[in-house]
Amino acid sequence: MNPLKTVTVGVGVAVASVLLAQPALAASFQRDVGDGIVRYADPANELCVRADDTTGTAGWR
Repeated sequence: MNPLKTVTVGVGVAVASVLLAQPALAASFQRDVGDGIVRYADPANELCVRADDTTGTAGWR
């Protein structure tokens, strides 16, 4: 195969990959972890962690 043709096809594939790639999207989630909760709110870009101890809820951070 011709080297110029190989380079042209490679560049074309790379450009098409960038143009057609979907944007990265994070998802909101909430998980129970032991006696606490980990929560991520995507619209607010906020990560919250709540830990419970023997005296009650320690609070969100």
